[in-house]
Order: sequence, then structure tokens, then C-alpha cells
Amino acid sequence: MAYEIFEKVIRRVTTPMLTISQLGRLNFNTAASEVLHEHAVEDVLLMWDKELRKIAIRGINKKDTRSYRMRFSRRNKSAGFAAKPFLEHIGYNYSQTRSYPCTWNEEQGMFEAALPVDAFNSKAVDAKPQPQRFPRLSRGQKAQAEGEQERTGSAM
Repeated sequence: MAYEIFEKVIRRVTTPMLTISQLGRLNFNTAASEVLHEHAVEDVLLMWDKELRKIAIRGINKKDTRSYRMRFSRRNKSAGFAAKPFLEHIGYNYSQTRSYPCTWNEEQGMFEAALPVDAFNSKAVDAKPQPQRFPRLSRGQKAQAEGEQERTGSAM
């Protein structure tokens, strides 16, 4: 059997791109990360334009309770942060990783990216996700469950 050499495919993008991962992270490629680093962006605010289906990531100088902390990789090759609650709020379907071109708005000091209609859940965009509720055990039920757990040796 003869071996054949695998030709690796390198796809380099030199324009700023925003990737939304399956984990609910917003990540910027090298081109976008360099822009963020040049403008000394450390904390960002997430903004949503429902009519145009556009998101904006604006760098801020002051600490804000609504802000997200931007994390940079070594040598600023990428940057990103987790924003799962935001994605759920806007109804974005992050079941698969997707990338979108983004543009730097110098006047506003922010990146903007338009999201396609098919990137959203079929539910209404403005529907709020219901908080996940877990049933609480009464004291009697809790003691009974702990006793049963000790007997079987299983974790609850």
C-alpha cells in the first residue's frame, strides 16, 4: 500500500471576522484582534439592533456592571469572551459555530456584524428564555434520599 501526502488546506482571512461558537463565545480573528489591541480594548458592551439583526461590540474605558472582559491570546492572535446569556436573549441559534464579517466603526469605537435570519431560533426573537428550575426536596424527602444514597452508594 502506497502512502500519499496530505496537502493541508490553510484558509487565512485577512479581514476582521467574528465567530460565534457552540459554547456561546464570541471570538475575533487575528485581523479583528489587532484592531482591538490597537485601541486598547479591555472591556466591552454588547449591543443589539433587533430591526437590522446587527450586533455591536463597543470598547469602554470605565468598569461597568454590564460589560464583558475581553480575553486576548498570546501575541494577540485572537480575542474573545463568553456571551451565552446575550445570545439566548436575542434568540441566536448557537448549535453550530459560524463566522461573520465585522467592520470597525471608528467614530463609535466598536465592531459591528450583521447576522442572517437563518441564524436565529424559530421562536420569537424577543421571547425571554425561562429560567431553569429544579424541584426542592422537603426535609423529610432530603433525609430519605440521603439514606437511600448511602445504602446504594450512588451519588444523587
